[in-house]
Amino acid sequence: MPGLDRRDELSSPVMGAELLERLRQGAVDLPDYRTGQPIEVTFAGAGETYVVWRVRHRSTDVLLRLPFDPAPDSQRSMVSEFAALGRVPQGLGPRGLSYSDTDENPLGLRHMLTTYLPGQAKTPTDWTDDDLAGLAGAFAALHRDTTDLHGPVDAPTGGSIDLVAEMDSTWQWWSQRQPDVVAEPEIAHLWERVREYVGARASVVARLTRFPLVHGDACATNVLIDHGVVRLIDWEWAEYSDPARDLALIGGEVYGGPWYVPMDSARVSLFLLTYARLAGLDGSALGDLDARRQAWLAYDRFMTGLLLETRARSLAGMGGHGEPDYRGAAITVRATLGSLLDRG
Repeated sequence: MPGLDRRDELSSPVMGAELLERLRQGAVDLPDYRTGQPIEVTFAGAGETYVVWRVRHRSTDVLLRLPFDPAPDSQRSMVSEFAALGRVPQGLGPRGLSYSDTDENPLGLRHMLTTYLPGQAKTPTDWTDDDLAGLAGAFAALHRDTTDLHGPVDAPTGGSIDLVAEMDSTWQWWSQRQPDVVAEPEIAHLWERVREYVGARASVVARLTRFPLVHGDACATNVLIDHGVVRLIDWEWAEYSDPARDLALIGGEVYGGPWYVPMDSARVSLFLLTYARLAGLDGSALGDLDARRQAWLAYDRFMTGLLLETRARSLAGMGGHGEPDYRGAAITVRATLGSLLDRG
């Protein structure tokens, strides 16, 4: 899969040493830093599109994020993410400090510099009801201000959200890039079922006329919990959209891997009730809110399943390192998604 070798390269100790040297020379404008002063660079982790290094100097504590995908049409632009970070309520996410969306810079790499946030991402099975309540509060704060536009922060549009059209566009994207995967009979059949399921709920999404900033990828690995305080990282998919999208992304009836919190119907109801109360929603809005959540849930998990299947196949072709994790997650996502569709 594009970017996998590059991710290993950007995560390596060699890259860490190179970054340290370039940063010492002033390749990135670090807060309160003067060339030649002591500086510490440590590997902080790697996600699906970024490798992250933590940079510390005296009171300065920042993150240097390096995208590893050479074909950025599969991800949102840094311009959009950086614009979104400027609209996140204080303390809920990092502050964007600077970015370069080309390699033509003193660092020689595309990068984004943000503030560091404390906290740990919990494994899905370790999430408590208190954690979910904290996340509901974070979402309520994030979704407080709305606009009549939706889409990427740097290029929003008017009108309603056509969720089926968006799904079809994403399916077409996958069909062009991974034709062997989408042609699998099991996946093709599941696609038809998901499209019907989402279509039955799309009109509820289309009725929305006001749209808040949503995180857009608030899965468990992008939620940090620090002594009960919830913060969100990796705002790559942030945009103006349906708040139910965030409520679906954390987990629910469809799950798999380290990304999604398993939640039965009672836990989902408690989560939605907590969010509604903190967001000041009338109780009569809960039905539509959950219908929209279900639509986003099915849409997101199906497309996530395609990503997991593609990643598993790619890793298998490279010798299988890490392949069972993605394969197992893909199987679990498809199985739990099928159960959701069976219930209608």
